[in-house]
Amino acid sequence: MPASVSAKNFKLPPQPELLSLLQGEIQCDHIDIAKITKIISGDVAASAQVLKTVNSAFFGIKVDVTSVQHAISLMGVDAIVDLITGLELEKSLNNELVALPRFWDSAKKTASLCAFLANKLELYDASQAYTLGLFHDVGIPLMASKFPDYLETLKAVNEDGSGLTTDLEDKRYNTNHADMGYFLSREWGLPNNVRQVIRQHHDCIPILKKSSANTDDVAKLMAILKLAEWGSEVHRSGEATHEWRKISSTLLETLYLSEDDSLDLLEDMKDVLISLQ
Repeated sequence: MPASVSAKNFKLPPQPELLSLLQGEIQCDHIDIAKITKIISGDVAASAQVLKTVNSAFFGIKVDVTSVQHAISLMGVDAIVDLITGLELEKSLNNELVALPRFWDSAKKTASLCAFLANKLELYDASQAYTLGLFHDVGIPLMASKFPDYLETLKAVNEDGSGLTTDLEDKRYNTNHADMGYFLSREWGLPNNVRQVIRQHHDCIPILKKSSANTDDVAKLMAILKLAEWGSEVHRSGEATHEWRKISSTLLETLYLSEDDSLDLLEDMKDVLISLQ
């Protein structure tokens, strides 16, 4: 049974009303900044979270952002909508799916590192990289809510290290968390390049090999995400995953980074994560 058929058996959380309103506005021929600002400012919680996030050190903004209008003027409408998409994600899934506090802690750390690396390496827009970091493993709570033994499967996958991370999931459930994350990100209107990275982030070597990350948006985002995952895991457990050992040489070659460069980045990422504590 193809993954798309399996996805029909899942109840995907619907796109929140705030996002529906915003995406309706940004798809208009003439974007009304004042109206978009009013829509965001009307949601006090979302406004507060946007300001807290854009003022974080890993976004690299040199001034204090004091209002939604100020944030939009500095970062642009698309960047702010990207941020709100990520921030709404946790709220929506926590309301509808199994609670996984450690999952969200890890996702936020990875997202912060994605934003930091996007700026540090001057590879990509930090807000979209941040959203990718939050969304990339969003299929995990979806799978855990559907299959009672899923977290045991995930543990077995992480300990095994042979084959792709998603192989055992496909064998047991006829789908996997990367596919489910793709379907949810499509439902929520994320850009195609983000959706593609989510779907293939455990089968990333073909993307990293096929072109330089200096010219290919999907390769750029994939490289940022995998570096961020590496930094987060080393900080958490003290060692890299089996997956990182398989992909590291290809990734570094794609970015024209030496091993010493990567170790310098690792130290920088540790500093970012310490600043979040």
